[in-house]
Amino acid sequence: MIVQIIAIPVTVIVILDLIGGLVFALMDKQLQGFVTLRFKTLPPEIKRGTRMRVGDLVGAKLDAPSAEPSLRIIACNMERGRVLVFDKHGRLRRTPFREMVGGVVLYHKKLTGAKSGADLDGLLNEVITFDPVFERLYPANMVTFGRGLSVHWEVQILDGGAVHRRLVGPPAIFTWTEFFDKPGTKPVAPPPPPTATAAALTKAAASAKAAAAAKAAAAAFQSDAPAPTPAPTPAKTRA
Repeated sequence: MIVQIIAIPVTVIVILDLIGGLVFALMDKQLQGFVTLRFKTLPPEIKRGTRMRVGDLVGAKLDAPSAEPSLRIIACNMERGRVLVFDKHGRLRRTPFREMVGGVVLYHKKLTGAKSGADLDGLLNEVITFDPVFERLYPANMVTFGRGLSVHWEVQILDGGAVHRRLVGPPAIFTWTEFFDKPGTKPVAPPPPPTATAAALTKAAASAKAAAAAKAAAAAFQSDAPAPTPAPTPAKTRA
């Protein structure tokens, strides 16, 4: 009887898990048919000052009607590693994890007037720059293949504020050294050391200034002190 009571909830959980997985698969398939998204041209590397027309970078086409479609390009740091968690049997397992850290929006535009089945190239005429990636994110620092910090960027198609499709770009496309170099800035040279003559003159001027200040303080003290009272003269007596 106890075995049956325990087995019923487990069976229900398994069935619900299967139903949830099936629903997610159907939704994912439907969202993939919502829009066609691909990279047209990827530069060999991205540096500070790299600029591209969005329509040349990304090719997009709505395969189904959408109420409020928009396209967004984001970048962030992705922290990768492994964490110890307990499995269903109570045993510790090392599970990989990924977590987005920080982030910048490189481009975001509502695709007003986009029609189903039409290419969106004519709506993506803006030119974007990748400078915020180098100014606000950390460079990639992967200790091993699955541990460390990487630079993640992707193109997203949104509908009503929800991400319906994403296209992940290659992380190694950003030039690593560009995260440290800032255009237009030159190292400031330190001032030359003072010569012996200049140092001696500076020391003499400081001594003279200190002596003048001490003399002025002494004069002020003497002017504020009360005058001394003269001693009384003894009276003369007659013989």
